[in-house]
Amino acid sequence: MRYVPPAFVIRGLLGVVGLIGTCDVRPSSAADDDAARRATIDEERRRIETIARVRPSVVAIYDLARQGGGSGVLIDPSGIALTNHHVIAGAGTSGWGGLDDGRLYRWKLLGTDPGGDLAIIRLEGRDDFPHAELGDSSTVRVGDFAMAMGNPFLLAEDQTPTVTLGIVSGVQRYQYGSGKNALVYGNCIQVDSSINPGNSGGPLFDMQGRVIGINGRGSFAQRGRVNVGLGYAISSHQIRNFLPDLLATKLTEHGSLDAQFGMRDGKVVCETINLDSAAARAGLGLGDRLIRFQGLPIESANQFTNLISTMPAGWPVELQVVDGRGNEKTIRLRLLGLPYETPPEPEIPADLPEEQRRGMERQLELVRRLRSPPNEPTDLEENRRIAEGILARASERFSSRSGLVRGSLDGVELRLWGEGARELTLTFAAERAVVADAATGNASVRYRIDAATRSVEDQGEVRTESKTASRLRGETWLGEAIRLIVDGPNEGSVVSLDGGDLAGGSICHRLKVTESDGEWWYAWVRCEDDPQGSAADVVRLSIDRDADPMAVMFTGTANPLDRIAIVKGLGDEEIDRWTRVDSTDAPPRAIVSAPSPLDPVRANPWFARAIDAAWKRTVKVYGASAGNVEGYGTGIIVSDDGLILVGTGVYLSGRSIRVALPGGGMTDAAVLKQDRNLQLALLKVETETPDYFALTGETEARRGDWVLAVSNAFKVADGDEPLSVTLGVVSLPTRLEAMRNRRDVAYSGDLILIDAITSNPGASGGAVLDVEGRLIGMIGRVIESGDTNTRLNYAVPVAALAKFVAGDEGSPAVAAETPTTEPSGVPGDLGIRLLRLGGSATRDPAYIDRVLPSSAAAEGGLRSDDLIVSLDGERISSVAEFEERAQKLIAGRETVVVVKRGDELIRVILMPKERRR
Repeated sequence: MRYVPPAFVIRGLLGVVGLIGTCDVRPSSAADDDAARRATIDEERRRIETIARVRPSVVAIYDLARQGGGSGVLIDPSGIALTNHHVIAGAGTSGWGGLDDGRLYRWKLLGTDPGGDLAIIRLEGRDDFPHAELGDSSTVRVGDFAMAMGNPFLLAEDQTPTVTLGIVSGVQRYQYGSGKNALVYGNCIQVDSSINPGNSGGPLFDMQGRVIGINGRGSFAQRGRVNVGLGYAISSHQIRNFLPDLLATKLTEHGSLDAQFGMRDGKVVCETINLDSAAARAGLGLGDRLIRFQGLPIESANQFTNLISTMPAGWPVELQVVDGRGNEKTIRLRLLGLPYETPPEPEIPADLPEEQRRGMERQLELVRRLRSPPNEPTDLEENRRIAEGILARASERFSSRSGLVRGSLDGVELRLWGEGARELTLTFAAERAVVADAATGNASVRYRIDAATRSVEDQGEVRTESKTASRLRGETWLGEAIRLIVDGPNEGSVVSLDGGDLAGGSICHRLKVTESDGEWWYAWVRCEDDPQGSAADVVRLSIDRDADPMAVMFTGTANPLDRIAIVKGLGDEEIDRWTRVDSTDAPPRAIVSAPSPLDPVRANPWFARAIDAAWKRTVKVYGASAGNVEGYGTGIIVSDDGLILVGTGVYLSGRSIRVALPGGGMTDAAVLKQDRNLQLALLKVETETPDYFALTGETEARRGDWVLAVSNAFKVADGDEPLSVTLGVVSLPTRLEAMRNRRDVAYSGDLILIDAITSNPGASGGAVLDVEGRLIGMIGRVIESGDTNTRLNYAVPVAALAKFVAGDEGSPAVAAETPTTEPSGVPGDLGIRLLRLGGSATRDPAYIDRVLPSSAAAEGGLRSDDLIVSLDGERISSVAEFEERAQKLIAGRETVVVVKRGDELIRVILMPKERRR
């Protein structure tokens, strides 16, 4: 059964409809398939129901003067809402929030993360606000449908949010910021859903109505574009990490190792480090090669930066490195804070109108708050409780999630019950964390101590009822635990718990831990009878250090622990009641669910065949750039011996063209031929390419069929990251004729119009496929309407690609590729005089200095500062190359010149005039 797409809105055709020729529109036979139609209707009904359910949680955010605009989403009935920092920055610490009931509610700022562009506000005026569930972005796959909701362009005067539908184009993306206080989006979600001004801070929902991200930024070739670009959302993975601190009414800081890593010979190496940092004291050194971080293999510096950018200051981390002698070592520490440099206080002019004065005073209030965040807000415990509740609700099953409790406690105590064999694993790892792993048939506990610890003093048993101290020291289940804590790391040591016989008694063994800075704290190992009468003993581990943020983490994938309790200090004051945890009950509120480890990038099953086929057969191409013209593109592999099809462009005019292959690694490429009408080029790499698109036959592209476009738009896919994917439908197959001196139409030939967003920098040369993974065509070069500022999204059909690669003489485009190489007749002149920069003519770019009056160039509309990029299909990369080629011009013979003007490539056909003697 064929896939039948929903009723997608055809985007971006209005500005170019006047350029389209006639076409034969054929109805799709799938429209008559009753089963497919019913499935489509059912899917649309479910989507509409989901939108109706979550719509009340979306907030339209304004300042106190009800000016400005942005979006947010409620995630708790108490009025807690997420938004972007840049949305509330202009409003200060309070404003108005509109809901779809048509009412405005006052909001107040609780916490903000300026570096990560995240903020939390609280709406007031209701006892029970509608809210959405915070989802888990670590499960999101490329190709998953996603809905962006918000108030773009302030259109919703009745506060009803706008909805746009698209797919996830990429995951685990890293979006760099700029300046000292960069708004960094680490591990973010890339989408092709339309995100516009005013969508910032609004939710990105999955199709179950769970918040998987907060929309915040986009990539556009230039402002004013209305049918191109990509959007990015802060992942819920990152939000979960920062939520407790944000709700503690704090200015949060991102974590840092105080060291920088870069790529050297394909390896991730420490290039700079602060010698006074915790990482240096823990053993990290210059030149150390990073191989794992938080248990994940590290393949690139960008991957590491992506991971650490989602962690707040104080987060416990573990990394494995290899030093210059080849020795592998494990380093454990807490991340340092990455300071946020607040902007200067704005000066308020005395003669400023009252309304503007109040607005600037609110901004001043926020700046002062960022400079001096409160150390201990009065509502800390209440906000922490809310944070625990929000994240607890986000965890469907404790057994399939990880959890983290963060906060300042006097101590933490953990009790475990369970049936069957029990094991105790005690290891040295990050600072004072207790970890419980639930695995098949057993439960285990890890006791972690800071790697910087200098000494551990054994202070003996505190209390024992049934056994002497010497006998207790001989018990494996206790003695081995004490030995590991006292003597040092012994990763993976395991002792059995079920062999211990307490005979109704209990003991508590106290250890005094003194650290390198002279500070000390106590650790207790306590074992006692199960008060519930279970056959298994109770293991109790406690840690204590005044006002030190402690971490208790639970991980596991199966067989949840029967009972878990977290107790404050060594007394009986509980911060959570004893709670039975199984597959049906919700986890205890004190257990804060943290995101799962990042999985490898995967594709949605519906589109996996097509996406996986494209990822294996598409490449990233890098070359020269000129001015603001991008120096990169995409290519598709079309043979097993290294032939690659790309779109023409300035990036092919440099001395070196580099190709990033799908399996990893870079190689040089050579240009075999180009076609200026189809704007195609054929490259050759000297390596085998066993996975390729065979250009045999033609896959029929029928109007309404789903298509996927795969490319490196905006060079978002860094290193060996998978290329971006956008979804759309075939609008119509047609033909486009190039128009002389019409700068927005340089393409001539058959094409397939699609509504997938493809007309972006770097996308040209990407693959367009049907849902079965068959190649439909190749993403073409940008065609733009200068009148409406819109671009055409289209693909060059497979048939045209095959003719070009084969050199079919019946193709007029291929025949037109051969330029005149021998001068004949009267020499011609274009009337162009180039700018000489004082350097070598072989290196100076070919910028026009002046255009002679009444010359061919003047009649064609060329101007000073235009950059000449090609002449009669030949690349022009320097003054010398232009002058050499211009010597061969013939008066009266058409000459095609392509110039770069601002952000536009302009193609003109000139008639050279007789050269003056």
